[in-house]
Amino acid sequence: MLIIKELICKLMITEKTFFIEILNLLPNNSVLYIQAPDLNSIKISNILKETEFPYYQSIHLNDENRMQIIDSVLTEDVLGYIHSAEIRFKSKLLFEGYDGMEFGTISKEIVLSEKFKNSYIEGDMCTISTEW
Repeated sequence: MLIIKELICKLMITEKTFFIEILNLLPNNSVLYIQAPDLNSIKISNILKETEFPYYQSIHLNDENRMQIIDSVLTEDVLGYIHSAEIRFKSKLLFEGYDGMEFGTISKEIVLSEKFKNSYIEGDMCTISTEW
């Protein structure tokens, strides 16, 4: 039973680091669109904006907002509330994530470190889009 708890904890940490690394890879002025109807984070709720897309709210990524999101991911377990997420820069799709950021797809135009590839691409958490 202890081994199962340790594996679950490790998976949760991996999802957190995966999303944090995604946030840090993408440029300022990107827009994070999230579908999280039950999100209960005051930190994130204060920076969410309504969008033209039903079910999605957005956050413009700058250093301050990025740090608030990262803090919420680390301290409030907000990923479990995110059904899906997209990050766009100048309307171009850079990332799509699903199911609490358990997996996602990143743009083929993003330069990825070997560490990222080894951890997430080879670890089947992330794929590289062949289309965008």
